[in-house]
Amino acid sequence: MDNKNSLLHICPFFQYEPDVGLAFEPREHDWTEIEYWEMIAKWAEHGRFDAIFFADFWGAARDPVSIRNGKNFPMLDPLLLVSRLSAVVQNLGFLVTMSTSFYNPYMVARKMQTLNHITNGRIGWNIVTSVNQKEADQLGMTLPGHDERYERAYEYVDLVKKLWASWEQDAVVNDYENNHISDVDKVHQVNFDGNWFSSAGPLAVHRHPAGDPVLVQAGSSPEGMAFAGKHAEIIFSPNGPDHVKKARVEKLRAAVSDAGRDPYSVKILFPIGGCVAASRAEADERAAQIAESVPDEVGLSTVEGLSGFDLLSHPIDTKISEIVDQVTGVRGLFNMAAEKGWTILDTARFITNRVSDTRFVGAANDVADSIEAETEALGFDGYMFRATYFAPHYVRDMSTMLVPELQRRGRMRKQYETNTLRSYLA
Repeated sequence: MDNKNSLLHICPFFQYEPDVGLAFEPREHDWTEIEYWEMIAKWAEHGRFDAIFFADFWGAARDPVSIRNGKNFPMLDPLLLVSRLSAVVQNLGFLVTMSTSFYNPYMVARKMQTLNHITNGRIGWNIVTSVNQKEADQLGMTLPGHDERYERAYEYVDLVKKLWASWEQDAVVNDYENNHISDVDKVHQVNFDGNWFSSAGPLAVHRHPAGDPVLVQAGSSPEGMAFAGKHAEIIFSPNGPDHVKKARVEKLRAAVSDAGRDPYSVKILFPIGGCVAASRAEADERAAQIAESVPDEVGLSTVEGLSGFDLLSHPIDTKISEIVDQVTGVRGLFNMAAEKGWTILDTARFITNRVSDTRFVGAANDVADSIEAETEALGFDGYMFRATYFAPHYVRDMSTMLVPELQRRGRMRKQYETNTLRSYLA
């Protein structure tokens, strides 16, 4: 599909952890201070981004490497932070991660619909099944295998949707003079009894006029793509070589079509790090510092967590192709690494080098050229920008340098014409 004149969908991507160590200017605030996050939200809204995407982990890092370097540990609770941030911006959306392995479906349905009201229709749920047994250990649980996780996820999301639908859209009357709050005939029992989950319903929170929370999914395995095809409205796809990304876009569009939906109604986004500066020389200099800023030990710890098994029991020069059949975690990443002939260490360095794709390093016009060329060639819809240095400044720089260039080309909105996340995706 030719999308040359369509708007790009762009969401800054963050985790609730200590910021990447590099800062090119003095830091005004630490990552534990609400002002840090408010700066990010305000600059993202200044750039007219669709939403901020927040990943989440359950404190899986117990090893000295992760603790010392602050990798996924410690982490703040995303839902509590979003409820605060939504009050300081009026249009920016928020995508939050909640795991089908760790939350009860009723809890997710209630919390997400509550956030839907608090944000006035600017909330989305990133559906993850969780792959790291160390996370499950925190809750005294054992994760099921890859395929069973997705089987459970289908039932889980079906239940959440039924709970949201237990209230008809106009069920709330709020006729205070006559003590009539809700129309009894428009609030329904659910009586769901599945293989893994059950709930009588109805949900304790009514529907928001803007519709239910937007559903986001990031699976890249065949099971994950099929799941996204049925449920997702935004798909966050792992990175890789252009031919791999193009094939994945085609498979994802086909999965959406196979589920009986318009394949272009779902927005497919890829991660991008990169570095934009006033000149290419300055950007190159920054990118070199960024690439050297994360120790190998951090990448190795991270890539083991993504593998879903005891990856580092093998020597770090082991080819991923020799052990890829043991992966139960993020298979898309490891399939790519195997195809490229990478070792465990190569894969770890790829994970931590946020500027590995030099096409997205340069002045604003350089990066905008690369963004337009890639989206046109591969047929996807936008990006998740991952901060490569002090996050408030990174979002500021993207919003004040790159965004105006994309706006000049008609690739990003200049103003919010609506104010709900779902309407941004229309």
